[in-house]
Amino acid sequence: MLLWIFQAALDTLNGTCQLDRMGSSTIKVPASLPDRDLVKFFEAWRWLRQTTEHVTFDFRAVQYLAPWAVTLFAAYMLWLVEKRGVQIEVARDDATYLGRYLDRTGFIELFDPKPRGDNPRAEGDVSGRLTRIQHSRDIPRFAADVMDLLVIGDKNLEGAVKYSLVELLRNVVQHSRSPVGGVALAQFFPSNGLVEVAVADFGIGVATALRPRYGDLDSDLKALKFSLLPHVSGTFGRSEYSSMQDNAGLGLFFIKEIATRASGGFFLDRILSRCRSPITTT
Repeated sequence: MLLWIFQAALDTLNGTCQLDRMGSSTIKVPASLPDRDLVKFFEAWRWLRQTTEHVTFDFRAVQYLAPWAVTLFAAYMLWLVEKRGVQIEVARDDATYLGRYLDRTGFIELFDPKPRGDNPRAEGDVSGRLTRIQHSRDIPRFAADVMDLLVIGDKNLEGAVKYSLVELLRNVVQHSRSPVGGVALAQFFPSNGLVEVAVADFGIGVATALRPRYGDLDSDLKALKFSLLPHVSGTFGRSEYSSMQDNAGLGLFFIKEIATRASGGFFLDRILSRCRSPITTT
């Protein structure tokens, strides 16, 4: 089993877009965003800061998007619609692999709830569906979907993986303060046995959540590294370890350990216009 975990908190950045006419703009999605381009994307991409009344996301030239990319764009687009009141249009070609993939994962339904025909799964991949994580009750369904994709064969390890997923998503609900919650997606790649899990939210970020308890975290990179240590929690400070619940502050630590020990990887990032601090472990 290979397990690749991705989590990111977004903030609005200067977008890669072009102005079409007054009150309208187009964001052209890169033609291909595979896993190997993850760090490169975070280093180079600029999200749209000044939004217009109507934004078109153009996927027509896109050949491939990894689950992390689908999740990022879904979270950002939900924020535009629900918090900025922007009208969203998704330009895609339903006859292409990418068009069918966006349908199959439920991406299109988020922004176009009209009933659509079923799309069969493409041979060679097993996709979950985009799940919005806004309340604690949303977590068990996604965790169960991920466990269905994983073939572990060890009850103890299965329990540890499920616990870690639940803790990862609880961070979104309890600590992110994201106005639109989070978005999560899982996919299994039979060709290499990889399961990729991606979670994105539009929250305050790890550093802001931890600084009230850990005032010496003076950079996003330091906060991200610190958050991966055991028993680090925005609820409990260093002086309160004795009163901390046994499982408090273990979610990120466990999911990182499980992913890396399963020969996979873990990626954690907060995207800011002034600072970009990814943490990758493999």
